Amino acid sequence: MAGTPTTPELATMPTEILCMIGDNLSVHEIKELTLTSKQFREIFLPKLCKHLKFSGNMKELTDSLHAYYTRKTASFRHLVHHHTRFVTFEVTNFDDIFKMNAWLLGYGVKTIPIGRFLADTPSLHRVVFDIWLQNRKEAHKFLSFIRKGPDWAGPKHLYFTKYVEESTMGKIVGKFKAGTLKGIAAPHASLTGCHYDELARSGAHLTSLRLNKYSFLRQDSSALTSLNDVLINRISKDFSQLESLNIYDKTRSGRYTHHMNDRDRYRWCRKIDKVASSLRKMRRLRRFAFTLSEARFSKKCYRCP
Repeated sequence: MAGTPTTPELATMPTEILCMIGDNLSVHEIKELTLTSKQFREIFLPKLCKHLKFSGNMKELTDSLHAYYTRKTASFRHLVHHHTRFVTFEVTNFDDIFKMNAWLLGYGVKTIPIGRFLADTPSLHRVVFDIWLQNRKEAHKFLSFIRKGPDWAGPKHLYFTKYVEESTMGKIVGKFKAGTLKGIAAPHASLTGCHYDELARSGAHLTSLRLNKYSFLRQDSSALTSLNDVLINRISKDFSQLESLNIYDKTRSGRYTHHMNDRDRYRWCRKIDKVASSLRKMRRLRRFAFTLSEARFSKKCYRCP
């Protein structure tokens, strides 16, 4: 794009229009534009820094974070400091546990500088942990690394992807200073059991919560497998400050697809009435969303009296 006749025309456009155009360009196209003029660098470079991702096994993740401080220019770190809004830490397995042990012994690693990056980037709105550590020794070592150092004072929103053990989730949530977190998007299977209990222990200050359920049902044909008034009542007690609640239900219906017939319509409507009554008790709630499961039913079921 840098060599095309359209570049001079772009230079005459207002900044607002350029930003709108930049929203529809690829990273490669934006990089080309930043090479053409100082004006474009000032406009588009912050967009490249909006979302950063550090990924790999613990060694690769550590090396990437150290490289950010030792190899990146001061001007780039300045952009990140002021313009980065989201950061993702994707943690994957070593090829085998012996490579992890060799890395630990050979380099004398004491910590993974995740906390340092979070502290140095006050503009962050959200941190995402994408953890896939199937070996318990690796998971334990990762947690021991991030527990070292001062507690985290930001950002205010924490997201998990995939499934993580409740202990892993609890340790990461607990690493934030009390009252810091305002929103959590919990991992799969967080709607019930130990995951939920871990979240409830940190729920006093949360204003935004996303709970995930992923299960495999063979007989339950309900379209609202995880939504009921008992659950909502418990959430309202455990998370009294909630303004936004999202219950994501990725339940599979089993080998046979169940059908919700017209007779189920009244049961379904009564269930919704109870849930609505419970939601009204959550005085601070402004946004509520939930996901229907795979169960099928006739169009008449949508029309509750």
